[in-house]
Amino acid sequence: MNKRFSQFFLAAVMAFAMLLPMFSQSANAQTTPTNSNDNDVNVTVTINQFNRRALAFSQLVTNANSILGQDRLIFLLAADLGVPVGYIRAALASQTTPIDQLMLSFMLSDATNIPVERIFSLFQSGNSFGQIAIQINVDGRVINIMLTGLQNAILDEINSGGNVNSLNDLMTAKLARAITLMQSKFTSFQTILGRTLFSDLVLRRLALDTGMSFDDLRNQFMTAGFGLSLNQFTLGVLLENILTAASGYVVDRRLIIGPNVIIEGFNQSNLPVALFITRLDRFMRVVGTSVTRNPKYDTNDSTGQV
Repeated sequence: MNKRFSQFFLAAVMAFAMLLPMFSQSANAQTTPTNSNDNDVNVTVTINQFNRRALAFSQLVTNANSILGQDRLIFLLAADLGVPVGYIRAALASQTTPIDQLMLSFMLSDATNIPVERIFSLFQSGNSFGQIAIQINVDGRVINIMLTGLQNAILDEINSGGNVNSLNDLMTAKLARAITLMQSKFTSFQTILGRTLFSDLVLRRLALDTGMSFDDLRNQFMTAGFGLSLNQFTLGVLLENILTAASGYVVDRRLIIGPNVIIEGFNQSNLPVALFITRLDRFMRVVGTSVTRNPKYDTNDSTGQV
């Protein structure tokens, strides 16, 4: 396939994907039906929404595979999820699974903390992406962010001709905005819940997101000293998780984690910085949801809105 034509095709796929409905609820969170027929219709509609979203992603991956290659797609997936690249390669070697289905399986696993082997099994049993999403009750908003983020990273990779450094100026501005927004939300959430409770919530979410031990994270944060803010600690952990999983790059956690440090790490690892922005957005949405579900959260307090 001609490379220029491929890029136009991939851009069209991405545009189509962005027009699909944004899932506003978890897969099983339906409006109370008036009867069982209404419920069946709601479930069918949700399954179809998930399947259309997955189809757009699969078309992108299938065509990107001919341009970037399977190893590069696995590398990007490992960085996006913070899963060791060797583990993903081993899973691909042991499964008779197409690359797009493998990537979808790992994203569903990451979004729900359900072992990826179970997701593989559900696919192999003939279930569609939408049917699996319903069965495991995935949060549609989270999986949509994951799919969109990885799609953007793949398209950036293709459009940059493999030179990820070419987008640094644009990414610096985007990173600065994302970090500023994170700091603002952390301040608001901590005001609502209190320092101790909010720190505990963030560290538990970090443990789930990275696969690290909550106790280890808490000890690291406590021994880091009062000079290190919670948001700086969080940025460092997420950055380290992404880069270590994909390339083994070691992050100097003594540095202030700002746009320049993040971009340097991603350039050294030959990764698109868009992956970090998406990962941070995903993490903040999950933290925001956890905050609003806490009994101390006051829905009338505008400072706590996610």
